[in-house]
Amino acid sequence: MIPRMKFDLPGVDCSAWPMLDTSDVQSMIDEVRVWYHAISLQGIDTPGVYDMRPYVERYHMPDLEGLEVLDVGASNGYFSFLFESLGAKVTSVDLPSYPEHDYPKWVLERELSRRGKEELSLIDWDELHGGYLVAAHVLGSKNERVLTRIYDMPDVLEPKFDIAFCSNVLVHLRDPVGAMEAIRAVLKPGGRTVIATPVLREEYGEASAANLIGFVDGPAWWVPAISTFRRWHEVIGLKDVEIVDEFDTQRAGGDRGVDYTAVIHATR
Repeated sequence: MIPRMKFDLPGVDCSAWPMLDTSDVQSMIDEVRVWYHAISLQGIDTPGVYDMRPYVERYHMPDLEGLEVLDVGASNGYFSFLFESLGAKVTSVDLPSYPEHDYPKWVLERELSRRGKEELSLIDWDELHGGYLVAAHVLGSKNERVLTRIYDMPDVLEPKFDIAFCSNVLVHLRDPVGAMEAIRAVLKPGGRTVIATPVLREEYGEASAANLIGFVDGPAWWVPAISTFRRWHEVIGLKDVEIVDEFDTQRAGGDRGVDYTAVIHATR
């Protein structure tokens, strides 16, 4: 008998999710239509909008052995599983469902009115949960997964983390400073943030300079000047703020543009 698996997440409508043949890694991968990160699963590379493997060193991560690490906006979990393989105890945070995205209210109302329950359930599978759950199953991961909005993390997580990692999430939030406050709140004293976001290539003298993308179907909000990104850290009370790297991140296929990314380390 072929082993099959049906996922069930508390608080998430899983009614339209596929039942997976767990004996075949490729078929499990194929059941997920959106892979944000490329991941190697038993020697098979998943698709991915981004393949972050060439860029890992640009984050300048410390030795993670034995540390409590929070991966904020984990998507399908490339960094979460990498940190686990490096000896960290990892908690992965992502949204519970499609309506929790930081869209303008009118966009959510439009999309919810024109999509049925089954379609929304499949969107949750493809865009939020499927890739992570398949990868975790194949890799035998012990990571904890918490489903919450980033702004609500202080209400559901203890301030216990040695490192909070957040890569390419702030651009999708209308209040990136509030999101960073929430990240700081779940760090233990002396804990470190490693935060990366797309930034403007040209350095601005004004510490408040940022471009509003306004791509409401993304959603995509703010791309700051590097000085602004640094200032966000300072105004929420983080210390030892250091820009550790800047680099281009090429999207899959080379035909969807390039994101210029800055990485900042800081401490609580």
